[in-house]
Amino acid sequence: MRSKTFRLWQRPLLAGVLMAAVALPGAAVAQGDPAFVHEASDLEADARVVYGTLANGLRYAVMKNQTPSGNAAIRMRIATGSFNETDTQQGIAHFLEHMAFNGSVNVPEGEMVKRLERHGLAFGADTNASTGFDQTIYKLNLPTVGEPVLNEAFFLMRETAENLLLDADAIDRERGVIASEKLARDSLSYRSTVDRLRFFTEGSKVVNRLPIGIAETIETMPREEFVSFYRGYYRPENTFIAFIGDVEPEVAVAKIEEYFGDWKAQGPALGQALPGPAELKPGRVGYFFDEKLMTSVTLGALRPYEERPDTRATRRENLIRAIGSRILNRRFNRKVEQGEATYLSGGASRYRFDDVIDGMTLTSERRPRTGPRHLPRASRSFAGRCNTASRRTSSTSNWRSSGRRAKPRSNAPIRARPMPVSNTITQRNSCQPSHRTRCSRRLRPISRCSKKLRRRSLWKRSNANSGMRGAASRIRRSTS
Repeated sequence: MRSKTFRLWQRPLLAGVLMAAVALPGAAVAQGDPAFVHEASDLEADARVVYGTLANGLRYAVMKNQTPSGNAAIRMRIATGSFNETDTQQGIAHFLEHMAFNGSVNVPEGEMVKRLERHGLAFGADTNASTGFDQTIYKLNLPTVGEPVLNEAFFLMRETAENLLLDADAIDRERGVIASEKLARDSLSYRSTVDRLRFFTEGSKVVNRLPIGIAETIETMPREEFVSFYRGYYRPENTFIAFIGDVEPEVAVAKIEEYFGDWKAQGPALGQALPGPAELKPGRVGYFFDEKLMTSVTLGALRPYEERPDTRATRRENLIRAIGSRILNRRFNRKVEQGEATYLSGGASRYRFDDVIDGMTLTSERRPRTGPRHLPRASRSFAGRCNTASRRTSSTSNWRSSGRRAKPRSNAPIRARPMPVSNTITQRNSCQPSHRTRCSRRLRPISRCSKKLRRRSLWKRSNANSGMRGAASRIRRSTS
């Protein structure tokens, strides 16, 4: 059984405990698989969490938590997302999440938020939902745990799970909302992220199933597509409910059984789709250009994704890898702080996409006034430091850069081309050409600049280093 970890945004004191309760279940349970991941692991589950499965296949995890007192949180996860969409349904999983707030059998359109507000819940802060590649999560944070509030919360979750009207007029009215959300996301950072995702997951259908969808299907999908997707995936066997709060577990379990015990799926079930593995071609180089981007170089040591059980051995291996990455990152940061680095910032991190790819990446950001002509030398310097550090921490890592130059193409997608270094994947983001032209008279090769810096007085060097640290800090804040 495949194990997934969900992202849940909620009150800080509840976050860790609820995450522990919810992160265990994976997608819909296949025939013969255990209902919960910990049942097939040598790791013991938290004894405070009560797990169970209803007769219709719905699973739940309940835990009492008295900090903060008088509060609770509910998460309902449906095991479907954008991977399950067809070419003519791109964006329907996210669209369907919006329709949960646009009318059901027992709650007229526009009334759900009003009902929640009467119980002290604010839309956005306490009531929200999110859609990913393989899941849709509906979220309620309850300010009180009295009987009326609990009843209303579970009632609305059941309405969302089974009784959405999906009215054709309501769908048409929501199209503009989805289009506006898509437009708001279309930033330079978003386009750069998508292009990088396309480069590293080439061969899979990841970038062809972004949850936001595409304009063509958002504008034209008929009601019949919504009904088919809703009935095919919003089913008890695909549903997991997590409840945590200042409520006795037996009370919460009784509420789940009361509101979801008689839920019966309608129509045939639709199958779960996988994105497929990425095509790994050693030595590929990609280049993405935009005049407003900060120049960066990313090297990747990637391998095919391998499904591994959540065991002590797996967690120990992941911990060792995480410690090694932190050691490298501290060394990179120390070079920047001491003014010895030719990069503004750098770091290594795990790059993993379930069922698609796994490995490590190394990224450095360059100084704004140095153009792509300085990238080969800078990347060699950066990767050389990483190579030295990695030999001390791991005998299996080998980070190198070929030093080849790529010609910038405005807003061009990343393209593959050969590079004489095996098992290394590189991506570059370039800075503005006009900026390099204006600054060309002030620029010198790195070696000459370094000699000039060494001749400066101590206080000038200190001020320069301080300015670079400040610039790096501003860049990190602007991209976070």
